Amino acid sequence: MRTSYLIQRLMPPSDNKFANAFSFGGGYKNGGISDEGMEVIRKLFRFDYMGSAEFEWGAVPKAMEKIVDNRKDFELWTVDVVSNMDVSATIYVIANPDWKEEINKNLKAFAKRSKNMPRTKVAVNLDIGINKRYSWNPDYEIAEHMLPIGWLELDNGYFFFTDENIAMNTALTFGIGEK
Repeated sequence: MRTSYLIQRLMPPSDNKFANAFSFGGGYKNGGISDEGMEVIRKLFRFDYMGSAEFEWGAVPKAMEKIVDNRKDFELWTVDVVSNMDVSATIYVIANPDWKEEINKNLKAFAKRSKNMPRTKVAVNLDIGINKRYSWNPDYEIAEHMLPIGWLELDNGYFFFTDENIAMNTALTFGIGEK
């Protein structure tokens, strides 16, 4: 397993068909995802704007292709984490179980926003997805449509989610668990 550096945040799905219009691309329509693929994805989640070219030019569809190509080796599992504001949460992971130990360790570090978490290009914000608020301003509650509910790790190709239904539907959509 490669070290995780690029982790794309995923937001709740939106009925607005233009919700992802400016999320990424780098010159590729839908960031390199077909119109048909985007129709399926829009029902699951939308992509957060990451503000960095590394997330563009086909990086997202390449990671999804890795997942599809290796789906027979992938599983859905859960890991319990505690955030930096002592909020407990269950994280739903769709990945190769050979990576379980490292992924679980990283997710616990991301939830705590600890000093030993992996260095990533852009903030993962798992803690914000769990806390539903910023730890530096706990009085400010974030609107649900602005909270990340999932993440797509681009270096290895795997998902993790705070939302069980979206995790289950994503696993089904990508053929995870089919034999």
